[in-house]
Amino acid sequence: MSAGTFLVVGGVYIDELHAVSAYPKEDSTQRSLSVTRRRGGNAGNTSCVVAQLATNWGVKWMGVLPAPGAGDDEGVAYVLEDFRANGVDARLAERIPPKAGERLGVPTATIIVSEATGSRTIISSRRGLNCEISLEWFSVKLPELVASTRSRGWVHLETRDYDSVIRLAKEARRVL
Repeated sequence: MSAGTFLVVGGVYIDELHAVSAYPKEDSTQRSLSVTRRRGGNAGNTSCVVAQLATNWGVKWMGVLPAPGAGDDEGVAYVLEDFRANGVDARLAERIPPKAGERLGVPTATIIVSEATGSRTIISSRRGLNCEISLEWFSVKLPELVASTRSRGWVHLETRDYDSVIRLAKEARRVL
């Protein structure tokens, strides 16, 4: 039995890190020294770190992912498998269907890391997906989570949009 439930709300990305000897000049070609793919995003990373540190707590991630068939089933599978491997329950994900003619993907970031300076440059794309959980989803799933657990809990909101975090915090305060 867990000591409690830690809910992390926010985005997840797939990061592709390219190590280069020096940052490339504009309009040039350069080979990477190495390429690493990993799950990223502040909420995704926070979920996995908490699961590693607070081993007697259940860690759940709530965020948005493309719905099945929205165009990036492989990326979704990659993220969900990484969460599972790190002990994070991602079943509270809001699965977003595409609009007609639209393809959605897991948000991605290409990160260029210069060995010469240690600096990094991040180029990110939401790939058509709004990275903020909807208030409607949160308002349904948080009470369900609270009702299903008999332990203490913690909600961590890792969102970028100020208005969104205020609405989610007010809803969490109302429910909790």
